[in-house]
Amino acid sequence: MSLEECRRLLGTVEISADDLERLRTQLYDLADAVVTAAMFDGRAPKIELPPDLAYDVEERAAILQFDAKMSPANASRAALVAYRRRR
Repeated sequence: MSLEECRRLLGTVEISADDLERLRTQLYDLADAVVTAAMFDGRAPKIELPPDLAYDVEERAAILQFDAKMSPANASRAALVAYRRRR
């Protein structure tokens, strides 16, 4: 979404261009986290990754489970979020 569109949606709210860009980025990150969480709790379909990428995400999740003592669901979320941020 362009900054001009963001300004239109905010209406009369006064905000600097830098703050508006930061807000837009934070909202995109929040939306990404919500979508990712939904993929793992049955409310939305899981995403299909190519086999080589799926292997990398699953391997990272296994490492997080073992090293960080994360639950399988949290490790999978964290691994997928890390993958999505890299791409």
